[in-house]
Amino acid sequence: MARGNDQQWKIGSKAFYDQLVSSMENVIGGRPQASIEVHFPHDYMLALLLNGLGKRFTQHIPFAATLFFELHQNDEKYYVKTLYNNQSLTYGNCQDKMCEFDIFRRYIGKIYSTQSIYDLCGVPVPPSIKLQEIHYDINVKNFSQKYTL
Repeated sequence: MARGNDQQWKIGSKAFYDQLVSSMENVIGGRPQASIEVHFPHDYMLALLLNGLGKRFTQHIPFAATLFFELHQNDEKYYVKTLYNNQSLTYGNCQDKMCEFDIFRRYIGKIYSTQSIYDLCGVPVPPSIKLQEIHYDINVKNFSQKYTL
């Protein structure tokens, strides 16, 4: 069971959701992007991600639990389908099995805004840190994994 408050959940899951939305925007914009991104979090991280969406669980996350965010295209519109243990998950303004990408992005943005992790934690940015994204791409035999520091 996840413990803590909304601010702690935001801090714990911000980087994941920033990367998720960025990856989906790359696909929609036709920019190079891996066709699948796989993360292997522990149960406590899954709890953070679920709580970050506003879902509160009173039981432990089961062994081998799964959380999928699928990007689908129908005509000219893009949709996000969220599945937790193969069951559709709804949250915020995403109350249908397929949530319009713009609604999903606004929901994530409303939760996480554009604040840096330092702003969320309420600490000053150390003078030695420059707040910018640094991207490293690793390509191995047609598999591309994108890391953002």
